[in-house]
Amino acid sequence: MEVQADLPAADVVHKQKPDQLRVHLSPLLILTSIFFINFIARIILAPLMPRIEKELSIAHAEAGFFFLLISIGYFITLLSSGFF
Repeated sequence: MEVQADLPAADVVHKQKPDQLRVHLSPLLILTSIFFINFIARIILAPLMPRIEKELSIAHAEAGFFFLLISIGYFITLLSSGFF
């Protein structure tokens, strides 16, 4: 890296930081989204499931299958996040 004579070294370092932020921001947003979806699925939906079962007229086993699908989707997302 060449330091330009008219810019102090601190300004050159400051110019590089936005590029590094963009590189790290995408994976951070993906992982934050995964955490938020996991929180919604596991923490908020579980206490509401009896009411959801009643409203949708589904059995307890079907509600359990719903949580299984959420867990499988979460697993696939976590597994694929390691490759990007």
